[in-house]
Amino acid sequence: MAIPIPKLYTYREAAQRLTISESYLRQKVMRREIPFQKIGRSVRFTEDDLQSVIRSFPAGGAK
Repeated sequence: MAIPIPKLYTYREAAQRLTISESYLRQKVMRREIPFQKIGRSVRFTEDDLQSVIRSFPAGGAK
């Protein structure tokens, strides 16, 4: 039985799904403030990584 391979998102795709800028996402990765996956020299994000980021945002947005 094959193990399902999760969808991996690029910086651009992840930023679009999170509705944040790509540069902001890159800053967060460089500071290791959000989860990500390294595949060789490439950075990718799983759905679980993105859900973790969403859960970390304050409820109701910033004031």
